[in-house]
Amino acid sequence: MINAKSVDVPEQVKKLTAGKGVDVVVDFVGSSKSLVDSVNSLGRGGRLVNLAIHPGVKFEVTAGQLVMNELIITGSCYTTKHGFLDAMELVRTVRIKPVVTQEAGL
Repeated sequence: MINAKSVDVPEQVKKLTAGKGVDVVVDFVGSSKSLVDSVNSLGRGGRLVNLAIHPGVKFEVTAGQLVMNELIITGSCYTTKHGFLDAMELVRTVRIKPVVTQEAGL
């Protein structure tokens, strides 16, 4: 677990992934800082999925970040936090199996 209050999240993610960044970030917080940290934690071809709704919250991403890193940023109201946690329980109990391409110890 990375505590965003005590460390620089993207820097810590890069350390844990040998500089590559992560494939996917699911953001339930939706603050400007969490969204910027999420984008900066993504690796090449990474995807940010924002599930939070806070009217007026903005964050900045440069066109260079999007294009050069082939990032995908999307929002979804497909699920609730409860639904997401239910899905994670299915993974935990091995009733469904995620596709994992790499693991990093935390």
